[in-house]
Amino acid sequence: MKNIKVALKSEFHSFKFRLFIGCSAIFLLAIAASAWKIATDYKAAVETTVSQTHNLVLAIEAHVVSDIDKMKAPLDALVTTIMMRKADGMLTPSEVKAILTSPLLPSTSNYWFTFINADGIGVASSKELSVMGISFNHRDYFNAQKNQSNDSIFIGEPNIGKVSLTRNYFISKRVEDAQGGFLGVIVAVVDTTALVKVLSSFCITNHYQLT
Repeated sequence: MKNIKVALKSEFHSFKFRLFIGCSAIFLLAIAASAWKIATDYKAAVETTVSQTHNLVLAIEAHVVSDIDKMKAPLDALVTTIMMRKADGMLTPSEVKAILTSPLLPSTSNYWFTFINADGIGVASSKELSVMGISFNHRDYFNAQKNQSNDSIFIGEPNIGKVSLTRNYFISKRVEDAQGGFLGVIVAVVDTTALVKVLSSFCITNHYQLT
């Protein structure tokens, strides 16, 4: 009888050991499965975000290039008109305003034109903004044109408009007299509202946001 009890006790301990090993294995498998799922979900989230970010960059690039193309002809026309009118004598702010608001130029609420004189002081705007007498000589789109002697356009970094107080980006072009002297800068101010609408049309994961 004693031998039977010893055998049963030994078998019971063996059973408990096997049970412990089995439960431990199941527990470890559950941890491994959870870790694999987390890693897989994270990888998928990262891949989705990278893809969405790439598409956003392409959308932003296409939108900005489209804006630049739209502004090239009006900027060229304004530069030529101001240069020719300046050759005939002094231009008053009201005359500059009339040039900037010509019905021949495209006009929307998303962008407008501003003329800044050679000292970096605002003269007039095609929008109802009080730019006259305001200094813009610290802005990159003015200094870039002041310090170069060619007729290329400059794309300024996005910034808060000094007078409009809206977030814009800026496309500028140098204005010269017949002798190549610096007369000032024509700036196409592009409101980023339309760009934000483009970005908002993209679906972004809950883990990320656009700023």
